[in-house]
Amino acid sequence: GIGAGDDGSIRLHAGQGEADVIVRQYRQGDDLRKVHWRSTARRDEIMVRVEERPWRGGTTVLLDHRAAAHHGTGPAASLEWAVSFAASVSLHLRRSGHRVRLITEHGQTLADTPGEGGEHYDNIVLDVLAALQPAHQRDITLGHDPAEGQELIAVLGTVSNESVHELSRYRPRGIRSLAVLLDTPGWSSGV
Repeated sequence: GIGAGDDGSIRLHAGQGEADVIVRQYRQGDDLRKVHWRSTARRDEIMVRVEERPWRGGTTVLLDHRAAAHHGTGPAASLEWAVSFAASVSLHLRRSGHRVRLITEHGQTLADTPGEGGEHYDNIVLDVLAALQPAHQRDITLGHDPAEGQELIAVLGTVSNESVHELSRYRPRGIRSLAVLLDTPGWSSGV
């Protein structure tokens, strides 16, 4: 039989003489020696063996900081709220023992902090967000799973259908993905 894992993997319950095997879809860069040919033939897509369960202690916080995605200026701007929210979530998760990766909408890593450690890691997150400037790209372009198989919290300004598709198309099924979508036109213009 087949059982789906919460990490997007599939557990194949072995027949006589075969050990249980966990497989998932092939991702670019996977070792081709780990291709599970029987599953590949059965599912009509390349499947690879997973030697061990992925570490589940991490969360990626994606911050959309495109100027075109936000409204308002100064402290009342939607981008300021998004930055503040991303900082709060990142620090809360880190202090709760989670590894936190803070990235941009284009996959650039801003901070990568372990779950343990002191205020030093809080300061890394806060310093990088304090120095963050709005990006001038118009669209979200990734070409891969931004959270690398881990949980994802995306803090987004105004997004197009294409951007939503770009964010979701590489996400494995069964992995928690949350989006905080700001109603940016509702933000004041700072006047």
